[in-house]
Amino acid sequence: MKMVLTTLPFILCLGLASSRRPDVEDRPALLGKPNGSFYALLVPQANEAAEWYRDYLGFSVIRSTEGPGGTSRTIMLAQQGVLLEIIEARGSFNLQSVTNKKTNLLQGIRKVGIVIEGEDFDRLHSALVRKKATFIGDVFTDHGLKMRSFIVRDTSGNLVQFFSRVKS
Repeated sequence: MKMVLTTLPFILCLGLASSRRPDVEDRPALLGKPNGSFYALLVPQANEAAEWYRDYLGFSVIRSTEGPGGTSRTIMLAQQGVLLEIIEARGSFNLQSVTNKKTNLLQGIRKVGIVIEGEDFDRLHSALVRKKATFIGDVFTDHGLKMRSFIVRDTSGNLVQFFSRVKS
């Protein structure tokens, strides 16, 4: 499964810059052609989160470390040039434990996204349905981006969105 992982503050998708579209401003590609990505997630249970990314999305654990005095646990996973760091830190907290404000209004990175080419998109969606992943809505087409998409929630509540280019 060929994947490119991109950060999505709302639906801004930097990884789509390589798909030339006439309606998008022509700007220099300062990133060149990215050949991988790195993301770090702070989670309540590192082992549980790493297991989800391994079992549901096929990531492999490449390193696991403990912080001094048990202050943290870090598990590094990888797949197809994508590095995903899962961090469990003593003293971390869920926003809902300190406020009743909606988490979808929190400023910062809201979700991560993966662009999957070709039939891999449908295969992944079917596999996640079989594994009973938690979906946020159904598959939809974003006509402006010219992409199909769906969103799942991992065991820690993080949103992961998958995209596939719609053939013109």
